Amino acid sequence: MNIVLLNSCCISPSPDPFQRLTPHLRVGVAVIAACLRDAGHTVHVLDPHVDDSSVDQFVNKITRLKPDVVGLSAFTEEIVDAAMIAEKIKAASPETRLVIGGYHASAVPGETLEQFPVFDLVVAGEGEQAMLEIASGAPWDSIPGVAWRDADGNTIHVNPPRESFPPFEELPPPAWDLYDLSRYDYTIPVEPSRTCPFRCVFCYQATFEKTRYKAPEKIVDEVEEAVRRYGARRISFGSAGAFPLNRNHGLAVCKDLIARKIGVPWYTTTRADVLDRELLEAMRDSGCRYVSLGIETGDQEILSRCNKGLLLDKAEETIRLIHDVGIESELCFILGLPGETPESLARTRAFAARMRPYATLASFAILTPYPGTEIFRMASCGMEGLRLNTRDWNQYTKHSGAALRHGAFSDRQLKRWQARMYLAFYLGSPAKILQLLRSENARELVSTRRLLSLIRRMF
Repeated sequence: MNIVLLNSCCISPSPDPFQRLTPHLRVGVAVIAACLRDAGHTVHVLDPHVDDSSVDQFVNKITRLKPDVVGLSAFTEEIVDAAMIAEKIKAASPETRLVIGGYHASAVPGETLEQFPVFDLVVAGEGEQAMLEIASGAPWDSIPGVAWRDADGNTIHVNPPRESFPPFEELPPPAWDLYDLSRYDYTIPVEPSRTCPFRCVFCYQATFEKTRYKAPEKIVDEVEEAVRRYGARRISFGSAGAFPLNRNHGLAVCKDLIARKIGVPWYTTTRADVLDRELLEAMRDSGCRYVSLGIETGDQEILSRCNKGLLLDKAEETIRLIHDVGIESELCFILGLPGETPESLARTRAFAARMRPYATLASFAILTPYPGTEIFRMASCGMEGLRLNTRDWNQYTKHSGAALRHGAFSDRQLKRWQARMYLAFYLGSPAKILQLLRSENARELVSTRRLLSLIRRMF
């Protein structure tokens, strides 16, 4: 078959002034592309986020390729854009099959088909095997983990989930040669594992429930190929899953990176309770320049209620240690968690202030009830004072605070708390301002657009 895959479906300006807008590669799409190509299919990868043409011109690029199948992948805040692109494709090429995947469709497959009739199929969860079976012409009712629409266009079927997957190790390397990597500043993600073993109430796991780790040597093989073959200037582990999730696994990867003398800077997202001095020193020596940590709140009781499984004393110790070994860090907080009060927000603000000398960056999101999460279920039922504010998926961004209503706060109150925390963290000391000026990681986060938005939220 002739298949077009979209790296993203971003075509509309974000309503969230704090949304990070830098285009990024999605490793899952690249691995699916590699699997399809290895099976003999012709594969093209396009991305409206980095395409300089209009939406109609972009769709024309797709239809000129005469695809049998177009695969789209979307986060919740992108699903409306994905449907808009799909409608234009279907109008120009009615015979093209339109397959939607990604976190949103995986969480609510039947609802996605019901809300967006333009899609023919949903692939829920990991997409490699399902896309191979779709491309081979297998009957849709025989493919585990997909939802599909009958020929009449009205009846929706949701197949049982896939119970087993090919070994993680046997998946081919991502097909980065199908991309214009210059449009992503040669920042290439490498996938070290699949599925987080933790079950935080605000996260959704779209992949198979068992955590699978890629062998350290295979991870480093991919890093080496990204640098030698594709000219990677930096490697991102954080956009392809948290790393390290397992101390010994992470240490083995770092030692191999050091032994091979690859020397490429890399960035990651991980948990504070995985790290110790030996591992952090190995991370630094192997090229790690930046670590993002999900702290979530400065209130231990609320943190425990969210199933985070993290002790704040340990988090504080790790943040100081990261600074001590010479790696930059970002602390990620969520405001408006279940049980949140003005007092707990004050504790979060105090925690961020204590850590300000040690962490380069901090982000203060407002709780968003993403479909598939325990928070979404709670808000749908009105539990813990949480209620859905809208099902306009465009509003489901991490910082806007538009999707959820919290019983203890008005929307404006949470946004003012958010603005105070940002301004206090970044403008609260001359030393912090100087640190930001020296940090290449701060360039996107600290911008005039965001500063103006913060001031508006304050007043």
